[in-house]
Amino acid sequence: MISSQVPTIQLREIKNVRDALIVREIRNECRLFMTNDSSSINIFRQLVWYLTKYKPQNNKGGMYGFLFKTNGRSAGFGLISLKNGKYFVTGGLRKSERGKGLGKRLFLELIKSVPSKEVWLEVLDSNIAAKKLYIALGFRKTSQIQANGKKVNVMIIGK
Repeated sequence: MISSQVPTIQLREIKNVRDALIVREIRNECRLFMTNDSSSINIFRQLVWYLTKYKPQNNKGGMYGFLFKTNGRSAGFGLISLKNGKYFVTGGLRKSERGKGLGKRLFLELIKSVPSKEVWLEVLDSNIAAKKLYIALGFRKTSQIQANGKKVNVMIIGK
């Protein structure tokens, strides 16, 4: 008999180097969908990011990072970043976890965690699946920009 149980999910704050390295693994699986930097990130670069960018900004309330766990396993990550007075969310899932409705659950949890009534994101214009998800969640396109030669849609949702 096939189980139809909904997986338990949890957003757990990034707390240490180990967590940051897990985020790196997942992010590298999603890298081709990233709007600003689609290069593979090595361990050294991730450690520098964690120690010089994430930790200082997290301490000041400018960046929040999460591991997204399903049934106790790390399935994805999410980041909330304050840029020019606006909170932007981004995230990704391991390849093995895509197509299961977990992206919707991840972004719903991220949206709830943003300390603002407005939540922003950027998505590649070519990423049809992600755009459909964000529109279904209530995001609307505000503009389109060019980033690294790619068309990027800027979207917003008000809580």
